[in-house]
Amino acid sequence: VVSEAVSRGFTVIFSGEDAARADMDFLKEYIKVGQDAGAQRFRFAESISCLNPEIMKSKMEILTQSLEIPIEVHCHSGYGLAVSNSLAAMNAGAKWISTTIEGIGERGGNTSLGVILLYLKQFNNQQDLDLSKLKEVSDYFSHLTKNPIHRFHSIVGKDAFTYEIFNQYSNYSVYEDYPPELVGNQRNLAIGSKLDPASLEYFLGSEIAGSIGEELHETIQKTVQNERNYITKEKLLTLIKQTSYERI
Repeated sequence: VVSEAVSRGFTVIFSGEDAARADMDFLKEYIKVGQDAGAQRFRFAESISCLNPEIMKSKMEILTQSLEIPIEVHCHSGYGLAVSNSLAAMNAGAKWISTTIEGIGERGGNTSLGVILLYLKQFNNQQDLDLSKLKEVSDYFSHLTKNPIHRFHSIVGKDAFTYEIFNQYSNYSVYEDYPPELVGNQRNLAIGSKLDPASLEYFLGSEIAGSIGEELHETIQKTVQNERNYITKEKLLTLIKQTSYERI
């Protein structure tokens, strides 16, 4: 089949459906047959999601050192290790990584495109990568597939760069290894369980913030806890009005 496809001008990538558990001697023989038939790439499928990065690295080193054909790795995330296993394979010589947007896929999902791209730019010095549309692409994908992105999802979650303490928010460079703008996200200060006087002053101004007593502060804290989420500035103002601060 490979020979016929190559003879008709196709680029051929062939897979090992359960390569992760295959006998290595048999796997090398199998790949060599495809290589000799003219295939341009072998896809190492970790379909069962049974490897850890150390084992993946070991297997890739054996294959890449004994074969001429480049290898692609296709990982599932049953253990949550699809990204880690993919990077281990790449660092051991794999030339291609199968990815999906936000790691969507059956049986635990696949390797996340955004995480791999950010790794390549930040840790593999591929500075030509433009990641400024990552969040936009992920949000559009979420809209199309009706798969919500968790608010604390790394890189593209709406709260991936959200702070609750003003000192951290105002000194963000201490806490961020890369800025949100790099991936099309933004930095925010939230009204949450760690609400401090500096945050109140930021949201309300010094005069109003200075007049808020312990009773109101406890009310705000209870509201945050009951809603199990951040509250908006509008909700904060409503709470203040309800506690007799009518001048606001």
